[in-house]
Amino acid sequence: MSNSSAVSDLQFIVGKDEKILWQGKPDILCSVLEAVFNPYLPIFIIFGIIIIATFGTTKQTGIGYLIGLILICAYIALLLIEFLKYRNTEYIVTDKAVYVSGGDIAYHCNRKPFSELSRVDIQRGIIDQWLGVGDIILSNSKTIALSDSKNAYNEQFIRLSNIKMYKQLHAYIKKLQEDIYNDIKYPNDLRTAGNHGYKTNNDSVWFLFCKNFVILSVENSKILI
Repeated sequence: MSNSSAVSDLQFIVGKDEKILWQGKPDILCSVLEAVFNPYLPIFIIFGIIIIATFGTTKQTGIGYLIGLILICAYIALLLIEFLKYRNTEYIVTDKAVYVSGGDIAYHCNRKPFSELSRVDIQRGIIDQWLGVGDIILSNSKTIALSDSKNAYNEQFIRLSNIKMYKQLHAYIKKLQEDIYNDIKYPNDLRTAGNHGYKTNNDSVWFLFCKNFVILSVENSKILI
């Protein structure tokens, strides 16, 4: 169980018959850099250059300062929104589903059962590759658009962003997803003799996840067994 005495809203909605296998948050350094170097930064820089070129050599510098102040305040507001998103973001993987919380002003918690997922993919941006982290995208459709959007949840996919141990967690989730998905695809009455159904052993999957790791608790993530 968790070492924390406080139970988050996301933990609260986990079913009593489910076992929490992994719990964590996005890597904080990667999240900060993605917030600072967001897609809107070039727009602010271009507007700043235009303002300097337009008002810097005229007597109307007061207007230029005012517009510049508005741009700075707008950029700070974007950073604040990203901070709120990070604070509200949490991930939980159980033996039956993946849970994600998120949002900036509005806070939400979502559950995606493994039975509704058909693909487990990895996506890594420039900052992700630089810092050695990655995003895990779980899809319930045959096709998925790997966009740059960091939204954690929609009807088609669920995203675990900026995960430090992304390769190990990907293999872990993929094993659970394949076992449960195949068990539904081949129900008992239709199962061939060679298919014995969903018999995932959490201990064996756990070994796959923790193999080659001496320390099982890392910054921003907790292993719960």
